[in-house]
Formats: sequence, C-alpha cells, structure tokens
Amino acid sequence: MAVSLLHTTATTVVGIASGVFVKSNFFEINFPDSVQYLDATVNNFTGRLTKISLGAGIPAFNSTMFHFGTNSYKVEIVISEDNPYIKVQDNFILSKDGKTLFWHFGAVSELSIPDGVEKIEAYALAYRGDIQKVHIPDSVVEICEAAFYDCYALKEITIPDNVQILGKHAFGACGKLESLSIGAGLQEIGENALQVKSEKLTTITLSEENTIFLVDDGALYTADGKTFLLYPSNDSRTSFTLREGTEILASEAFYKADNLKEIVFSNSLITIKSKAIQSCYMLRDVVIPDNVQTIEENQGIKIACLEEVAYRMGFVSKEFLEEWMKEIEENLVTSVRSASSMSGFAYGDGSEDNPYQICGADDFYMLIYNLYKDDTDAV
Repeated sequence: MAVSLLHTTATTVVGIASGVFVKSNFFEINFPDSVQYLDATVNNFTGRLTKISLGAGIPAFNSTMFHFGTNSYKVEIVISEDNPYIKVQDNFILSKDGKTLFWHFGAVSELSIPDGVEKIEAYALAYRGDIQKVHIPDSVVEICEAAFYDCYALKEITIPDNVQILGKHAFGACGKLESLSIGAGLQEIGENALQVKSEKLTTITLSEENTIFLVDDGALYTADGKTFLLYPSNDSRTSFTLREGTEILASEAFYKADNLKEIVFSNSLITIKSKAIQSCYMLRDVVIPDNVQTIEENQGIKIACLEEVAYRMGFVSKEFLEEWMKEIEENLVTSVRSASSMSGFAYGDGSEDNPYQICGADDFYMLIYNLYKDDTDAV
C-alpha cells in the first residue's frame, strides 16, 4: 500500500510532526512539494516500507529521519529534481553542491564515497551490516558524529590525509575491524570516535606527518603522550607497558584486549576513564599507581579480574572484600556454579558513599575464574 499526502486534506501540508507514522504499514510514502519540515523522529515505520519520495520543498536531509530499523538503508529514496537543496546521486543523498553526504541506500559490500564530498553527516552510514570496505575520498575534511557507527562488517578503515575532524562515536562499535590507518591531517578526535569495540583489531598506523597524535609500541596516544587512546585488541602480546608521562587512559582504550594478562600503568597516570579496561578477561595482576585520582564507573566489575580496582572504586569496602574473598576461597566450586545461574551479582552496601553495583553472571564467573584459575584445580 502506498500513501500520498498530496490529497489527504483540504489544507496544504507543510510539515510532518513526530509520531505521525508510528507503526504504520505503508510500502511507499510520498511527501509533496509543499512539505518543508520533517520532524527528526518521523521514522516509526515498520519493516515493510520500500520507497520514500521527497518533494521540492524539503530544505535538508536529517540522517536520523529514516533510521527506523536495521534494514532502513534498503529503502529507496527519491528526491524531486526541482529540489534546490538536496539530490540523489548513485544512491547517495547529497547536498545540491555535492559537498555534504547525508545518506546512502542500497546494500553493498564495498562503498566508494563520491569525490567532492567534504563532510559526512551524522549517522549517514551508521548501522550498516553490509559494508565491509569503504573508500573515503581525499576531499573529505570532516566525519561527523556516529557517521559509521555500528558498521559491524567493516574490516578496515583508512582516514585520508585531509580529514581534520572525527565527531564522537564516528567509527564506534565497528566490531570486526582489523586495521586502522590515520592520515596526516587529523587534528581532533571526538569522544569514543575510534572506540571500535573490535576484538580483531590488529594494527593501528599513523602518517609520519601527523603532529597531533602518536603511535608508540603499536598503540595510539596524543602527540604529547599524555592521553592513551587505543590499544590493538588482537595484538598477541600478554603484557603491555604505558609510556611514562601518560596521565589519562581513555574510555574503552583496552576494550577486549583478550591476550593481555598484565598492564603496567605509568606512575604519572591520574585518570582512568569509563570502561577503559572492560572485558579484558585474561588480566590478572594490575597495580593502580598511587597518583591515580579518578577511576570512572564500569571498570572493576566489567573487566572481571581486579579486586583491587573494585575496592579502589568504592564498589566494595575493604572489610567486605576480605570476607568475600575468604568465602570464595573456601567455597570456590559452589560460588562458581551458583554464579553461572545468577542474573547478576551486587556489590556495595547501598549507602550513598558505596551504592549497590550490579554485574552480570558471565562477568562474575570470569572474575572468579581468572582470580583463582592458577591457584586451584577446582575450577
């Protein structure tokens, strides 16, 4: 079933408000030339939609408008040739001058962004499970927020020399990424822009001409060495030592670095950001330097191996920690077996200073296993 707004009412339709199409079952929808405004949340269509036609009056394309499901990129977008603001070119939705990329539709394994594009807008290529390789032209200067977020089939990323800005989460959650190459011009990396959450990331390379960032011992830092940004999670090493002078460990910097059994922090370290060493299940011995002043949330529980971190973060009191460890040592097999059937495990005493913190059963199991697997044959 197709619907056109051209003759739905005696009054000319100039805008579409939020929620108008909630759970609608249309196969096609046509927006007339009179429509000049689409709310960013006019995206509650079902998976039946196959085609959207936009008239001449739409002044811009908001990339979040049509994120109504994981297959939203399969919906054909047609734009009136009379529209002076946006156009369709080879399945790309671009600004009329071709300098801004808003969207791409149609499943592809390899995607080449058109030459002349200077800006890749927010969420333009996000949530794409089809793209395995993307070619970004030298003309691109800015890659905006979450532009490639959750492109979970993407295996390699090459950021050209002219790209200067990565918005937050630009390449976040690209879970199968194997290699990352950063060009000479990159000056600004937004929050979690390169936190790809890939356990397959093996290499990080940087142009020798880049003066803003630094790759040392295979890992990415800011050029002054003060912020550690990203470790290649699939590196085969079992131990890694941060540069002396490092003060900040960025969020998710060591995410799923499963081969690491040891991380040696520099004595200069001051701040450990949220989830910095999350899901490093082989870690066993970590010493938190005395200079560390801030350990943000979601560390000790999620990395499932560091009772010292749990204590330093205030998840557990010293007394609770000692009693808990003693009980685990005495009842190791029972504790592990019961953990496997639990939905979660609570830390803390519920007070304002030491609130309850919950971890999942899998994390709790890994915590027990990694703490004691070398000390007993019971596990």
